[in-house]
Amino acid sequence: MVNIVGGFLFTAYACMRGEQSGNCSFSFETSLSRDGRFKGEQMLHCMVFREKSPKNSSAIPRPFWMCVRGIRGDRRWFNRQLLTLGGMEGQRHVKCVYRDFDALNNSHDPSKATKPLLCPLLEVKLLRGVQVMIKTACNFSLGEQLRITVHSSRHFMPYCCASSKEPATRAVECGRWSSSTAQMHDLIPSELRQAKEAEKVGNLLGKYSAPLK
Repeated sequence: MVNIVGGFLFTAYACMRGEQSGNCSFSFETSLSRDGRFKGEQMLHCMVFREKSPKNSSAIPRPFWMCVRGIRGDRRWFNRQLLTLGGMEGQRHVKCVYRDFDALNNSHDPSKATKPLLCPLLEVKLLRGVQVMIKTACNFSLGEQLRITVHSSRHFMPYCCASSKEPATRAVECGRWSSSTAQMHDLIPSELRQAKEAEKVGNLLGKYSAPLK
């Protein structure tokens, strides 16, 4: 359940769709501000391997960023999320935000998980996991629970800006930028980096099946 909570926070702060969370990587953290001075704010630079788009020409790798400290100014949630993914190095191999799990009777309920799996949590199981987590955390009714989708976290920051009546220029910086800046062609990750990331994923089966031989 801890991984589901952290994954929802991650996708909310990154204004990221749930479908994209199963095919991404973390690059590095930086706390360098615009004026060149190091401050307490920390940003995580990441990459999605394939943008969600109905047009094949637009479904390209792109960068995205996330504020590590979140809206409460505390990074403990992110440190715990990294632990569920095997740390920063572990996440570079797993390539996901939500981690799949095994449960009795193939249940999709994360509260019944028996062990984590080294693969992303996807599709119906991801949706069910997020709904159960939200219901548990917020004491939602069944009707409210079923309204939650894997897209819900994507809209969190823009809704916060709308509710607090932030000016448009600030709202863009709080999340709506992901539909413009990140689509710039000069920000597309290099082919060399994409090839290196693909090679790491290709080595997963051999890496994790070795102990079972």
